[in-house]
Amino acid sequence: MRETDAVLFTPTEKRKLKHPKVCCIDTFFLYVFLFQLYGYCYQDSNDIPDTLTTITELGSPLEMIQLLQTSWEDRFRICLSLVRLLHYLAHSPLGSVTLLDFRPRQFVIVDGELKVTDLDDASIEESSCTSNNDCFMEFPARNFTLPCSVEARCQNMNEKRNLYNAYRFFFTYLLPHSAPSSLRPLLDVIVNATGELHWGIDETLAQLERVLYLYKSGKYLQNATRTPKAGRGSS
Repeated sequence: MRETDAVLFTPTEKRKLKHPKVCCIDTFFLYVFLFQLYGYCYQDSNDIPDTLTTITELGSPLEMIQLLQTSWEDRFRICLSLVRLLHYLAHSPLGSVTLLDFRPRQFVIVDGELKVTDLDDASIEESSCTSNNDCFMEFPARNFTLPCSVEARCQNMNEKRNLYNAYRFFFTYLLPHSAPSSLRPLLDVIVNATGELHWGIDETLAQLERVLYLYKSGKYLQNATRTPKAGRGSS
């Protein structure tokens, strides 16, 4: 068994662990994307009766300032693991899942990979609509209007919300900074395409996997990277 951390929960916080939606999503996450809970016990702590202590895998809180001081390879690995997570959420057995709270504190780093810790604010409900005007997504620096599908649902809203949050919280800071010069054109296209929501999660993952291939194979050293067009692609 790996090293573990002990985490204390108050009686109020314990209710979150029993949320049925979280339990269902955890089942499908298995051991890949979810911060693992190995066990728990009840005990009194600091005059708080019946406190719940959980034993989890060892992970490091996500600190953006510290990440900016790591190597580009480490930062790329985190971005790739995030996109793989979002790809899973977009195609999960429960349907498309969105993380309504996407702040970096919702994630931890385990063995260099990103994992999500809190699914209390996850949602599998795609917004209903009667027109495109009902499919409005508002962010601090940018707004988007998505198509209303024939099923009267906002098309890919959960997926696109996750993707734009990945862009504004992670990609803009972690992907281009100190990247190999021959990979910069491709990385710039990826950042711009996700920032404009021209791509869905499938194309974004495919392009990041391409960067991984170029980097691991050493072909990026040949300075022959052909950049894709950031046109509107399928999700």
